[in-house]
Amino acid sequence: MAVSVYPNPTQHHIVVRIDALPAGASANWLAVRVRSLAGEEILLRRIDGVSVGHEVLLDDLVLGSGIYIVEAQTETSHSATIITVVR
Repeated sequence: MAVSVYPNPTQHHIVVRIDALPAGASANWLAVRVRSLAGEEILLRRIDGVSVGHEVLLDDLVLGSGIYIVEAQTETSHSATIITVVR
């Protein structure tokens, strides 16, 4: 699965976009997790009925300055991206 996470670095919000799925794969749902580098789960959001091009806006995060891991998972694929929050 190819996923874009932007803007990076960010100050206030994050957008997670599904750019591509593996050949023959589908995505009935998307789970987006934000974790600290220590592994603490800060956010888990599940969205049903997604497809290539679908965007998820995370504008309700309260993150301090630092580095975080954004994970996107469907029933068949997983992707992780490092983001930087600058306040």
